Amino acid sequence: MKTVLKLLYNFLVLPLLWLYSKIMLLTNDKIRDRESKKDSYLDIPKKKGKRILIHASSMGEYEQVKYFVELIKKNEPDTEIIASFFSPSGYNNLTNKNHFDYKVYSPIDFRTRAKKFVDHIDPDIVFIVRYDLWYNFLSQVKKNSAPLYLINATFTISPTMGKSMIGKAFYKMMISKLSGIYCVNEYHKNKFKGLNLPIPVSILPDTRYDRILSKVQEAEKLELLHVGEDYTSLVVGSCWKQDIAIITEVVKKLKQNHKLKVIYAPHEIDNKTISQITDNANSTVLYSEMEGKQTEDNDIIIDKIGLLLTLYKYADIAYVGGAFGAGVH
Repeated sequence: MKTVLKLLYNFLVLPLLWLYSKIMLLTNDKIRDRESKKDSYLDIPKKKGKRILIHASSMGEYEQVKYFVELIKKNEPDTEIIASFFSPSGYNNLTNKNHFDYKVYSPIDFRTRAKKFVDHIDPDIVFIVRYDLWYNFLSQVKKNSAPLYLINATFTISPTMGKSMIGKAFYKMMISKLSGIYCVNEYHKNKFKGLNLPIPVSILPDTRYDRILSKVQEAEKLELLHVGEDYTSLVVGSCWKQDIAIITEVVKKLKQNHKLKVIYAPHEIDNKTISQITDNANSTVLYSEMEGKQTEDNDIIIDKIGLLLTLYKYADIAYVGGAFGAGVH
């Protein structure tokens, strides 16, 4: 069974993923950016001491472990942190050097590429955040005898994979490569335990809470905006197009009877999303164009990544977007 699963993965699934990425190169700027930097990990020099690889799907997952990285840096200042991402949203928006020494794209999971990637980085320990598992990468880390842990773990299997015997068997085969699993709660612990694999599974407090507490303390010292005292402020966080379509209409009605200041923090800060807000909202200004000035007549569009957790301190009302798709953000 394992042989069949590996053949299907390596000679059907991965070639289809590779073909899809090549087609998307024609229209998707993010895929083009990933393609142009896919071998950037080769620029990382050979390690001189301890090296930890932390892999996350995107920026949201890596944001959860920034406090964890800060603790490593504090207690082991000579340890190198390699941040690995599948998504450009992680690679392009991780800029604070307190949270990494090198950042790279993880390669498409062909065996030869996974081996080259792991051998070159040569990590002493690997942490995968939440759920982003790739079979050949996991196999190569295990062959190189580096401990491999899933942290902030959630039992995440796609609906398609979860409904088939083959999909469930493949997921179990991937999990078997791990050295240990640290779950966010009892529900996910029981789900992993149900696989009946000889892997330690335990609950560890979610590092997101540590990150949020540190950001709250940091936010108290930062002054990003000045919201007029006469205004009620609404922070629209991580909003997608579906959120924007609804919120902008509601805001127009509320402003007929209330002095409301709206701070839009879109999930994506591309031109299309920003245009949707400016076209549907009245009197907006980009945060990048404010130059430290506050115009009380305008709502604000945050066109910079990494400010949202701090911006919530200005909110009398908060709207968290991203729940009109497949899951809740």
